Amino acid sequence: MALALEMALNEGCQFGSDRQIGVKTPPVSSMKSMDDVLDAYKVQVKHQLGKLHADLQKCEQFHAKYHPTPITSATLEGCLEQGVCSTQGGAKYNFSGIQGHRHGGRGRFPGAIESAVFEDKWLTLEELVAHLKDNLSDEVVRTRLKGIDKFGNDIPKADAWMKWVGDHYSDSIHALGKNTRGGQYLAGVYSTLPTPTSAG
Repeated sequence: MALALEMALNEGCQFGSDRQIGVKTPPVSSMKSMDDVLDAYKVQVKHQLGKLHADLQKCEQFHAKYHPTPITSATLEGCLEQGVCSTQGGAKYNFSGIQGHRHGGRGRFPGAIESAVFEDKWLTLEELVAHLKDNLSDEVVRTRLKGIDKFGNDIPKADAWMKWVGDHYSDSIHALGKNTRGGQYLAGVYSTLPTPTSAG
């Protein structure tokens, strides 16, 4: 999901690359409102989830054909009664959860962009993207961005943006429809922490 934002701000490419892996969306120089940014983000999310959906369907079909789970299936309601493996849709409940990582980070981006670029106007969107491409190496800019209101501090506007990102993600997952076992795709979210690096 963070990749979708990056591509929304870079015409469908990752920062530091000219390789087109997303949809070609307008350059930030033409984005004049928060709605323009969100429209590009939505396009990139839909594109990424479309690719994910195709991959998931192939995985599900592979598991159904080559990777039966008889012991697990024996513990799931419906499989024994029908004599059908869970990988082939034998379970009573066949939904698939698609997890969105670091929802908190994604939930902060609209508020930060809106505040810095479109409200306080201390950065242009082009300047913000240039700083992001430089990994926010400018300490003054980085510190000021970090000071923008964040979710989790009982600030209604920040919380509303978190809700927007979560609702959009959930709606986008639900729009994928049914999996190959006949169950609905459902959205899940959880945080992940960076993996510590070992010294030496």
